[in-house]
Amino acid sequence: MSLSHPQKGMAMRLPTLIAAVATIGLVGCTSPQGGGMAEGTGFKIAVPLWTVDVKQGETKSVTIKLNRGDYFKQDVRLRFTASQGISVEPATAVVRASDPPQTDIRIAAPSNAALGKYHVNIEGTPERGETTGIDMTVKVVMP
Repeated sequence: MSLSHPQKGMAMRLPTLIAAVATIGLVGCTSPQGGGMAEGTGFKIAVPLWTVDVKQGETKSVTIKLNRGDYFKQDVRLRFTASQGISVEPATAVVRASDPPQTDIRIAAPSNAALGKYHVNIEGTPERGETTGIDMTVKVVMP
């Protein structure tokens, strides 16, 4: 009979845990599925998993991605709405079916913006099918 050492078992699981957390960080948060509801016929909007820090007086570029199903071949119109106190440009973008599935937005915090958390709402509307959306958290910090 062999007894395993509890710390040894934990050490063996640690690399698996680290890999899982790293994968989640790369993937980010995703919206519910939009477009078609059958598997492979829709899309999800992916935003950074972590809060996006923007310094007072700074503009930061952030990449928004579409995770397209294998059979989803439509343009998606994205609409960006920021909380009062910060701004986002552009207000809308179209991610064409033939283009890479991403777009960049610029989030700006004026130099007198109140410190704290804000949100940018991203709504994706396909040519046909269901609209979906997700909120991205933005934190205004000191320069």
